[in-house]
Amino acid sequence: MEWLGWDIIEPITYSVQQCSLLLAIRYYLKYHQDRRPENMLQGYTLRNIVARRKTRKDYEFLNTQIASQEKSLQQLQNESAVLRNGRSRSEFLG
Repeated sequence: MEWLGWDIIEPITYSVQQCSLLLAIRYYLKYHQDRRPENMLQGYTLRNIVARRKTRKDYEFLNTQIASQEKSLQQLQNESAVLRNGRSRSEFLG
């Protein structure tokens, strides 16, 4: 394509180069380490481990909340069944 001359491609390649430089500087400032593949892999795996622990802790917390809510629901259903049968609440609790 003739219209893609150097006058168009040069600013594009310059912009891409500047963006990659800014991303490299941002990575270094955020993680305080060189952008080598082994460093990036180590940081990635460490973040995944931390995220999994947090996710597992949240999952366990939510499971305990669900269990307690189900227990409360069951108690309310039992109480409502007793009240429908004509017993008073004091008879049910006592």
